[in-house]
Amino acid sequence: MTSQKRKFDQPYHSRYNQPFKKPRPENDHPPSSGEPSQGKPPTLPSILTKYEDAVFTHCSVAVQSPDSITMVNYERLEFLGDAQIEHIASLVIWDRFPSAAPGKMSTMREALVKNETLNKFSKMYGFEKKLKFAHTSGSLGISQKEWHKVMADVFEAYVACVILSDTDYHRGFETAKTWLMKLWQPALGLLESTLVNPKIDDRRSKEELGKMVLAKGIRLSYVEEKERVQNKAKGTCTYFIGVYLDGWGFDNQHLGSGEGESKSIAGQEAANNALKNPLIEEITKRRAASLEQKKAEENGEKVERVDSNTGIKPGVKQNA
Repeated sequence: MTSQKRKFDQPYHSRYNQPFKKPRPENDHPPSSGEPSQGKPPTLPSILTKYEDAVFTHCSVAVQSPDSITMVNYERLEFLGDAQIEHIASLVIWDRFPSAAPGKMSTMREALVKNETLNKFSKMYGFEKKLKFAHTSGSLGISQKEWHKVMADVFEAYVACVILSDTDYHRGFETAKTWLMKLWQPALGLLESTLVNPKIDDRRSKEELGKMVLAKGIRLSYVEEKERVQNKAKGTCTYFIGVYLDGWGFDNQHLGSGEGESKSIAGQEAANNALKNPLIEEITKRRAASLEQKKAEENGEKVERVDSNTGIKPGVKQNA
């Protein structure tokens, strides 16, 4: 994993010999109401005092350690944490997705351990506020991507500290694993529905359903059908979403329901189930008839009229 990441190896610009400064967080913002949110993060495992200084110290301000060999910063801890996180992610995927092919398992693991994911975890716990790094007025900045890499490294270093802080390595490893599994739970739920379950096509069920039934004046509504259920043991919630159609002769017609660990996942499953609803065939026929009439009228052709809202010819009985 380390070889695939872009390393920020030089804390000082070679030309100006100036330390880096934290970039302006232009795109770093809390999830909006339309984005999935994890809510309150799992409790942060404690670490020994002797690691607290190093884990939040960047190499730009590192000082010589008492042994006069190593520098006191997070780099060595990051080296260990990087490997441990990938190992834990591999074990979690192996256990949770027993039928997944190796290629899919690698893709899923990458989603769990990539810099973007770990950077978000660092932000959840305010690690960027604790990090000590060299900066002065007028110092050169680094890109947002490079800053995310720095914060991902800090998170990896902290995971190493969690493991090392327990005198029993296996117990420390299990503490880190349990913590990471709670952080990964929303992502694992999404991976389960998009990469393993062949019945649910990632982010395409809603799109496909819309293409099949929507037109001017036709509406699909995704609504919560019942209150979410919280699983305190796993630190997750289950959402229940239904998709309803207004148009083509139907009023608030239920097409399908779904559930998942986020509203997005539940909505995708609802759309997927709607696509298998026998009513879809009738709806698409009415839509096609309406669009065909509109096209013919634009070409100046005489056609038997159909209701523009229902797609039904006058005198034809509806199927509810």
